[in-house]
Amino acid sequence: MQLQSLRKNPTSTILGVFGLLLISGCGRALDDIGRVSGRVTLDGQPLANATVIFSPTTPGNQFVAVTDADGEYSLLYSAKTRGAEPGEHRVTISTFSKGDPDGDPPVSKTAERVPYRYNLRSELTASVERGNNAVHFDLDSHGPVVQPDNPRSIIR
Repeated sequence: MQLQSLRKNPTSTILGVFGLLLISGCGRALDDIGRVSGRVTLDGQPLANATVIFSPTTPGNQFVAVTDADGEYSLLYSAKTRGAEPGEHRVTISTFSKGDPDGDPPVSKTAERVPYRYNLRSELTASVERGNNAVHFDLDSHGPVVQPDNPRSIIR
């Protein structure tokens, strides 16, 4: 009998299951994430407007931040929550931006200033634990810099 009603109105069934998922709560509890913030410097100077990406070494979502004028960042777990999943992460740091010349206002392209060993072939890692995590990156400019929109353009 119940199988008959499922076949007659599958939309109600799907909405019901979706509602149960919402009530049960998808994703991690806020206590299960690590809040990650820190500072990025390049040759001892704050690295402003750099994108910092933490990518779990096991399958999962990436967590992103952009540094401020002082090189400070705080990772976003979601649109309203700061943090990252606990565990080991590969970290990439880049100043490159394609820009948006057709935007309102237009945004110009920003060249990469960070050597590729910190982004395209990053050597950086970080361990995130539950609670507060301060993760600082002191980068140096020694080594090739590759412009992602033109991989053949290596700046030494």
